[in-house]
Amino acid sequence: TGFVCGTTRLYRALAERVLPTCVVLEIGCSYGKCTNVLAKTVNDCRRVVGIDISNEVIDRASKSFPKLKFVRTDVLRDPLSVSRLSKELDKEFKDHDGLVIFIDIGGNRDLESVVKCIEYAHCELKPLMIVVKSEALYKFVKVMMKGVFDWKKLSELSNAAILDRKKSSETDGVVYKRKYHPLKAPLKMNPD
Repeated sequence: TGFVCGTTRLYRALAERVLPTCVVLEIGCSYGKCTNVLAKTVNDCRRVVGIDISNEVIDRASKSFPKLKFVRTDVLRDPLSVSRLSKELDKEFKDHDGLVIFIDIGGNRDLESVVKCIEYAHCELKPLMIVVKSEALYKFVKVMMKGVFDWKKLSELSNAAILDRKKSSETDGVVYKRKYHPLKAPLKMNPD
């Protein structure tokens, strides 16, 4: 099962509906506010792990929510670390009803990075459910996929977009260059 939402409010509302018998990974946990909501929902801090690429936000999340576990890793560059975290949760909570993954890496990242993260989580971690917060992906699913969420179709469309962008940049005589790697872009501070 997959849910895509375009707002933080809906993302956190879905976090309040996770079954207390599940284990949860939040990829792109930022300052840990939704990770905290998830921990309260499952009623056990040890069943939830927050993951983010930034040392700064992991440090701040750890200070704000010291009982929760936060891990600094790049999911797309080091997927094995996320697999290990999932296996650790499986081992510690043998009685759980399934893995639930929340993904919020939308911020400065391009849509292809979000899709690759979903694809990895879906294919390798085989969760019970994935919830994604991405305004761009929400609009894309609504328009391009007519509201029907299909992981495979989403991946195909994303790969096609990457190839089209590559071809058009080569034919225009302009090489496509990004100032930052999609997951290394500078953080945008949010007043919340």
